[in-house]
Amino acid sequence: MNRRSSTRTAAIALVAIAALSLTPVAALAGSSVKTAFLADLDGLEEKIVGLADAIPADQYDWAPGEGVRTVSQAFMHMASAMHYFSSQLGATPPANMGELESITDKAAVAAELEKAFAAARTTVGALTDADLEGTLQLFGREWTKGQVVYLVGTHNHEHLGQAIAYARSLGVTPPWSRPAS
Repeated sequence: MNRRSSTRTAAIALVAIAALSLTPVAALAGSSVKTAFLADLDGLEEKIVGLADAIPADQYDWAPGEGVRTVSQAFMHMASAMHYFSSQLGATPPANMGELESITDKAAVAAELEKAFAAARTTVGALTDADLEGTLQLFGREWTKGQVVYLVGTHNHEHLGQAIAYARSLGVTPPWSRPAS
């Protein structure tokens, strides 16, 4: 490929990206948002549970500093938040909701993460397009249920980044970024 062809291809790609970024959020309403969220949730689960599995059990009490969540607390915070947001969207929270962030056993952490992802998937999957437009009070303000669904994803992405940093600090390479064998 010559330089001119390469430049033209890059320009076309940039125009396409710019056009997509101008797509109104309303154009992504309803089922397409729910479908995209559920697909994203699958990817998040694979990465978060995979990373929880990759970190050795004897490192679950490690924290990067005083007053900062440990490895197990970070994973259990994700699980607890998913249950909380799911409960705001209509799910029944687990009986042990208040105790989740105190779980430190690696196998129990993995089990709770899987339960939390299942609860989020089931709860969001049951919402209709009309449900997504419904509102609720959360953190002192009014949200649509669709915004809360979005919050579940962004919160998990934020803490996935935290978990990646923890893993790398412990010398653990995230499973999805390891070279193919």
